[in-house]
Amino acid sequence: MPEICWYDDIWIRKDLALEIGYYYCYDEDLLSIFGDMRRNLIEMFNILEERYAGKEVDIVYMLKRHDNLIDECYENAITHLKEKCKVEHVLVARHLERMGDILGKIGSSLVFIESGKRIWIK
Repeated sequence: MPEICWYDDIWIRKDLALEIGYYYCYDEDLLSIFGDMRRNLIEMFNILEERYAGKEVDIVYMLKRHDNLIDECYENAITHLKEKCKVEHVLVARHLERMGDILGKIGSSLVFIESGKRIWIK
């Protein structure tokens, strides 16, 4: 069973990150795209961490911005992969994009917990 860690009231499954680790990417263009996705995911984690720590952070705007950048990277990766038909790399791109969606949902939950407002970060 994948490791699960407790993040306040929200469970984050690490199985996507573990699954990504099973693949090895030789393509420099894809590595660059995946690096951009990774940087945006880390930024999303940092934004949520700052908000949990009590800092006033506009998580709606910032998470939407980073999720959109991750989605754009995903589209670029898929376009690149269609030319090469590398299924493993498609899965890496899919899981990185999904992680951005999950972090956006965590932000939406945090806004709801704090304010009672339901928002959609996409």
